[in-house]
Amino acid sequence: MLTMLRCWQENEAVTAFGDCDSLLPNGYTGARFATGRGALAALIDHLAASEKAGRPIHVAMPAYIAEGVYAPFARSSHCHVHFYRLNPDLTPNTQDIEDLRNGPGLDLLMLVHYFGGNCSGGQARRIARECGAIVVDDMAHALFGFADGDRGQEEFGDFLLYSLNKFLPVPDGAILACRSQRMPSMPVTPEPSEMPPEALASYCAHLRLNARILAECSPAAAMALARESGSAYEHYYAEINSGLGRWKQSDFSRQIERKSDLARMRSNRVRNAEILRKGVSTPAVRLLSAPISGTAPFCLPALVTTGDRDGFVAAAAAEGLLLSTLVDKWDFRSADAEPERFEVEDDFLARHILIPVNEFIDEAAMARLVTILNGLS
Repeated sequence: MLTMLRCWQENEAVTAFGDCDSLLPNGYTGARFATGRGALAALIDHLAASEKAGRPIHVAMPAYIAEGVYAPFARSSHCHVHFYRLNPDLTPNTQDIEDLRNGPGLDLLMLVHYFGGNCSGGQARRIARECGAIVVDDMAHALFGFADGDRGQEEFGDFLLYSLNKFLPVPDGAILACRSQRMPSMPVTPEPSEMPPEALASYCAHLRLNARILAECSPAAAMALARESGSAYEHYYAEINSGLGRWKQSDFSRQIERKSDLARMRSNRVRNAEILRKGVSTPAVRLLSAPISGTAPFCLPALVTTGDRDGFVAAAAAEGLLLSTLVDKWDFRSADAEPERFEVEDDFLARHILIPVNEFIDEAAMARLVTILNGLS
């Protein structure tokens, strides 16, 4: 089955390829945590103890956002979360951000690079800079960066948050990087302990089941495995969501990371994205935005135009293609005083699909993926 689920890979390589620190933009230094939520919780601790102590930290973020990003701020007594709307291409609505700056205030702006795309946040960053707010770029879907790997630090915020298990076959790992011009030394560090072994084991079980899905030829059997994999993931998630542990990245994950050929992984994703960009022609789906040549995205988001997203996904699965969505643990519109104002988010949540471009999908399989998509209506 063709899937974007991250799979366990037996890696007997002796060669050490380096690690993900090499992917950070120029001028940034990083600290390694087990999870992104733990990294953000540590950042909030730092901000609460610094110059912002004694008053609320006003945080602006989209309502369509990973729970691992939202939860640390929502659970903190130091933070007030305010949501801004998104444009149809999932870039920030800068008028909303400006209104927040002029209204309740703006101390921290969260920008999200959805699915590995550029959030086009230049105007939003300028608004934040004008009032001295900290900018955090959620790069969980953008580990491999953009077309220009040497893009300068002015293109990004004061902090960058990366999630390694979105791309690598590891059970944990997050990098919180800070811009040296803003802060000469990294102000936050993880605790010396690792994630509980039960959580690591559950995620490894999830990865191994995903590998079986990839090798499975029967759609029915693959769906049964997907349910089992989802259960293993929920065991892992319940453990990390029970608190906001500031754990360090496990040595186990770090060893796998060092044996991962990051250059090859990036190159394959670039190739696969190009195959999709040039090959998908069915009117049943519309790519949310054409991928910029040379980018290595997490996946390619698209909208189903037929009005029956679930039927389209089921038809694709019957042909051997497992399409994904991000709805569960991503929709926080109900936490806003006016949830009905998020019309763009409502449409995206109802109609989107995520098309895989993973590095373990070879060219022949990508061609088959395109054929499956173009054959659906």
